[in-house]
Amino acid sequence: MGDADLEMKVSSGGSSVNAEAKYTSDNVKASLGVGGLTDKSLGSFHGSMAVGGINKLDGVSLGAEVKGTQDGVSAHSIGMKYSGPDYSIAGSLQGTDTVSATAYKSLDVDTKVAAKGSYNLQTKGHNFMAGVSHSLDDSSTVFGRIDASGTVGVAVHHKVRPGVEVSAGADANLNDLGAKPKMGVQVHLGSMI
Repeated sequence: MGDADLEMKVSSGGSSVNAEAKYTSDNVKASLGVGGLTDKSLGSFHGSMAVGGINKLDGVSLGAEVKGTQDGVSAHSIGMKYSGPDYSIAGSLQGTDTVSATAYKSLDVDTKVAAKGSYNLQTKGHNFMAGVSHSLDDSSTVFGRIDASGTVGVAVHHKVRPGVEVSAGADANLNDLGAKPKMGVQVHLGSMI
């Protein structure tokens, strides 16, 4: 059995108090926090827990999360994930009405694919997205994605030198080819020393 860590933080800002506790071991991660506690309000709370390596089932993890205020629970979810050496699949239920699933697969050292979908049981609304990334070399990666609304996106990310990175991308909707595509460029200047 490995090591376990327990971390507790309490801070105050003005007339309110925030507190958080985190527990981490080889196969369990849990956190519980409260924020905005005052003499007149219970503020908000959040908690999460993830358990992995259950009964020698390496790669299996279960998780749950809850958020709320003194008026009640505002959000909750439960999920399960299975990870292999070069893939993972996951599913979750958010609240009582939204089911989602994700899948990831590394095809080789340079190429990875992923897909994500969700379905709302009450509104019957759905969303789906699939994407691919491919490393051209140690400093450049290209990305592509498409979603259920017909939006296609492409991007390239390049590490110019340590601390300097450039990304450029464009999105276009295949259902409205007359619309102008959205384009963007981002330059990140970090520590160059």
